[in-house]
Amino acid sequence: MKNLAIASVLAAMAAPAFAGNTTPPVMETVVTAPPPYQAPQTYDWTGGYAGIQLGYGELDVSGGPADDREGVIGGLHAGYDFDFGSYVLGANGAYNMADTDVNGASLSNIKVRAGYKIGMGLLYATGGIGFASAEIGGVDRSNSGWVAGVGYDHMLTQNISIGGEILYNQIDNFDGSGVDISGTTAQAKLAYRF
Repeated sequence: MKNLAIASVLAAMAAPAFAGNTTPPVMETVVTAPPPYQAPQTYDWTGGYAGIQLGYGELDVSGGPADDREGVIGGLHAGYDFDFGSYVLGANGAYNMADTDVNGASLSNIKVRAGYKIGMGLLYATGGIGFASAEIGGVDRSNSGWVAGVGYDHMLTQNISIGGEILYNQIDNFDGSGVDISGTTAQAKLAYRF
């Protein structure tokens, strides 16, 4: 009997005490997963666009009178882009009137461009055929050459973009005169994309 009493006491001590426990239960910390990673928002550049540009141009004239020109330059542009994921290829044309002391001075071009998308922006290189015309000695003269440069466009909305472009223009032997014209233009651009 004594052994039975000792066994009962030991069993009671070994069993967990459920009733009457005054210790509050420990709450486990809930770990929440971080929000999923969201890649920077990008834009599909495929489509046409048209807009305006305004800036500053500086032309150097060699082989003729020392008659360098500089001033405001502005006009219209239009083009079409193809979006290939991270890269964009396109073509565009621009027409600019130059506010210099040469009558009827204008620069225009037809270019291709290749760019890399950076979020809602497009950093690109461009090049193509450049054209210049002016009234010299009462005669309208024109000639073609080449143009190359860099630019950046940024989408403000699905249909509106702003940007900037710097171009180097080179026209040799302007209209058979033996005068070479080179110059740099820097312009801000605003375009509607459709």
